[in-house]
Amino acid sequence: MRHTRIRTRQRESHTDSYVRRIPLVRNKGAFESILRYKSTQRDDFAELQAEGDFLAVFVSVAPLVEYVGDNKIQLRRACAIKDKGHYRDQDFMQRLRDNQAEYGFNIQFAGDGRIVATVETCPQIMKALLDHRLKSGFSTLVYDVQDTTPVAL
Repeated sequence: MRHTRIRTRQRESHTDSYVRRIPLVRNKGAFESILRYKSTQRDDFAELQAEGDFLAVFVSVAPLVEYVGDNKIQLRRACAIKDKGHYRDQDFMQRLRDNQAEYGFNIQFAGDGRIVATVETCPQIMKALLDHRLKSGFSTLVYDVQDTTPVAL
């Protein structure tokens, strides 16, 4: 089997890289920017894993670390958890313990109130810490939401 060298061709403001004449990267600058962004998210997630307030919420963060891995979507969510900081709010965490079943979660808690993370419950833990599970005051249905911007009343 003959291997084709990767060739780079300048065209307009884009750089196209080809293997067997199939474009791999249309815009090298944007591609490198995405890689830097993911690297920053990895660093932020590492900082979150070392943060005392975050560690104090869990019996062990190992299942959560395994769940997030190097997945860009999960890394982005972990960064949002760090930014929102709901895990630092004792009232939020108590309401999570008290009301999680009502919202369809099956998150387990140790006797001391810390979360017992498992790979199976990690998606629920992420949604809870992002505050992405909300209940309608009108229909009383429970929804997964992406935008949790408070509405000024």
